[in-house]
Amino acid sequence: MSDDKDKSAIRKLFEDGPTDPRVRAKLSLLEELKAAVARGDTKEQLEIGRKLAANAKEIQTAEAEQRAKMRAAIEQAQTAPSADERVANLCVAFAVCAETQHRAHDLFGNGETIARAVEHKHTIVAALDASAPQGRLVLAKLLDHPNAGVRASAGAHLLNANLMRQQVVPILQEIEKSDSDSAGWTAFWALSPSDHGAWLTGEAGASRKQRPEREARRDG
Repeated sequence: MSDDKDKSAIRKLFEDGPTDPRVRAKLSLLEELKAAVARGDTKEQLEIGRKLAANAKEIQTAEAEQRAKMRAAIEQAQTAPSADERVANLCVAFAVCAETQHRAHDLFGNGETIARAVEHKHTIVAALDASAPQGRLVLAKLLDHPNAGVRASAGAHLLNANLMRQQVVPILQEIEKSDSDSAGWTAFWALSPSDHGAWLTGEAGASRKQRPEREARRDG
């Protein structure tokens, strides 16, 4: 019975968890390892262990590349020759960090890359606020970005400062309604309870599937 529950939990991760094939391979290998341990097959356990080690290295390399991309975007902004170019580059860096954050979550699950992306976004927004009164208004350029995670993050940070509420709320509502991945959760937590639509409250016969709050409460 316990084995069945463990297998069911792993299958649940396949269905609802990260989508990167390397992460899915890791989950499959863990399931194989558990079965090998149950059989007492030491040789197979060692072989699976080697595969897991190689798999972990691939995942770490992929995430390290994402973090390097964020750092490069921020460094480009910091070395801009003029204040206007610095603000423009900070906006670009924010988009890079927001897209990386949501991509990392959807592909790899929770991890260091997400935490770094959130920290970078806060640093960027603080720099924008310091550049001029309501300096973060430059993020409005990202409200029509092709990536839903970028739109959601930009909207959340504008809404947090009570900026462009009339424009931002409908955008976040649409993302919340249409995107079941991390972008939808960013929009969900950015909106106030009174901003959620009937589709979410159940009045329209639909409701958002619940997830642990620690996963959903990622900063915009």
